[in-house]
Amino acid sequence: MRLHIGAQTAQAITLLPAPAIAGSKEDAQTSLDRALTTKPDALVIDIADECAETQVGMLLQQIARDQTPLFVLGSSGVEYAMVAFWKAEGALPAQVSMTSPGTVDRLLVVSGSCSPVAAAQIAMARSDGFAEVALDPVALIVEGEDGPHAQDAARKVTGLLEAGRSVVVHRSTGADDPRERAVADHFARAGASPEEGRIRGGRALASAAGRLLERVLPRADLKCFVVAGGDTSTTAVKMLRIDALEMVAPLTPGAPLCRVLAPDHYLDGREVALKGGQMGGPSFFSQAIAGRV
Repeated sequence: MRLHIGAQTAQAITLLPAPAIAGSKEDAQTSLDRALTTKPDALVIDIADECAETQVGMLLQQIARDQTPLFVLGSSGVEYAMVAFWKAEGALPAQVSMTSPGTVDRLLVVSGSCSPVAAAQIAMARSDGFAEVALDPVALIVEGEDGPHAQDAARKVTGLLEAGRSVVVHRSTGADDPRERAVADHFARAGASPEEGRIRGGRALASAAGRLLERVLPRADLKCFVVAGGDTSTTAVKMLRIDALEMVAPLTPGAPLCRVLAPDHYLDGREVALKGGQMGGPSFFSQAIAGRV
């Protein structure tokens, strides 16, 4: 990561590797001091396992005391590290009890992911009784998010939900799905490189997924819905004009069940889980219906 980011900037980036912080607090602090002696523009801290989270939280807290303001960029590992340190220091309780949010009668899942984890979750949803709506990604790209295929899919999803069914909508069930090749071939015929086709296709399909949610959610009296896929989730939140999310329950690390905060909006108070394609176990969607924490 240090080399990759370093190739994109003239700033000096120093690495604090996992072995350097794996020992005692004193050793970790010494390693940090040594890394900062050259006064780098940025510092990459490597976390290799859960045991290092408390150490990294301690180091971030120390840097924040010495350098204000401190800008930290990272995954949810940043939050895990800070919480682990605050618990160790007694600033937070060691355990927080979470109650189940309860079951819901139906669930809408819109998946824009092509990861094998998402594919396993879609397969499990089918076996658990979800109705399935398989989108044609090439039709969505060619016709647009307001084209005939997109509108037909929205009508089908709405009808299934109104009939009392839970529904999983997807554009892919993994790398072996023929739809993946169809999208690649579509952009290849247009002269796009594989990478350009992947980016253009991903953006178009994420927007189509968000538009489907815009069509379905106002008509479906749903308490909860799930969006799978990082880009799809980001696009959907923007298109649905969600102001903020409040955590309700930790369904799986990195993908909690949240309450929508959107004053004067029909989604205000409803629940949503936004998850990256690789997050959660095979039964994640059924877990969301049952409200299991």
